[in-house]
Amino acid sequence: AACNAGIIDLGEQTLIFDAFLTPQAAAELLTVAEEISSSPVKLVVNSHHHLDHIGGNQIFPETTTILSTSATRALIAQQAAQQLAALQEQEAQRLAELEKQAATARKSAEKQDAQQALAQWRFLQEALPNWQFRLPTTTFDQRLVLYGRQRQAELITYGGGHSQSDAILYLPAEKIVFMGDLLSIQCHPALHDGDPGEMPRILDLVKRLQPQTLVPGHGPVGSLADIQAMQHYLATMTETALTELAFQTEEGLDVDKRISQLRPPSAFASWTRTQFFATNLRFLYQRVMTAYAE
Repeated sequence: AACNAGIIDLGEQTLIFDAFLTPQAAAELLTVAEEISSSPVKLVVNSHHHLDHIGGNQIFPETTTILSTSATRALIAQQAAQQLAALQEQEAQRLAELEKQAATARKSAEKQDAQQALAQWRFLQEALPNWQFRLPTTTFDQRLVLYGRQRQAELITYGGGHSQSDAILYLPAEKIVFMGDLLSIQCHPALHDGDPGEMPRILDLVKRLQPQTLVPGHGPVGSLADIQAMQHYLATMTETALTELAFQTEEGLDVDKRISQLRPPSAFASWTRTQFFATNLRFLYQRVMTAYAE
């Protein structure tokens, strides 16, 4: 599955928010949705274009409407074929790397992450021969309101933060927001394909909706306190990239070596998806150095 998903019964139709990583997981998601909701699944939302949120699109019936922002649809159209080709090219090498990581990891969080990544990759391998990327069929640019007999759902985008374009799903009566990857809870987010400078602004706008329950793209269900934790993570990681990397004046500083010596700050020491700590630091360092050069 790789990411979280939402099942929302609107009354006359059911909506699924995010389609999981693999077609196998999405098929199970569809089965569960049909079992627990009172109406058929007719809508699927892609919160953004990353593979772990769109990989299951293909298993939904052709009559299902797939929704996204206009920018997300364009990004899927531009990058889907490249993503598939890269997966096929990396298949054997990546499997060997993940098997080694799972065997050698010592810390519990790192071992859990490695084992999960290995399991996901094996499901990806199984799906590769028949994998097809299905594009969204309906798009919006700012806000789309869906009125159902049981409840109202609002699709909203405030621009790009985690990716170049991110959408959330807001249930105003229930005060629930499905956040996609704009929010990760108790796990490191992936920052390297977005604009982390925009994320605090977007998260502040989500706060204005006054939600009581937040469903992240990764991690357990949370609350507004988890938005504050995410904003603290962004600020702390940016400061670390500045003080531990950009402000180091020794000649010949080996950035990768220095990053390998660093560990997550104590507030995030227990967070999972530890592989993104180094990736995020490197990305933030490169952003800082680019800004200095300009």
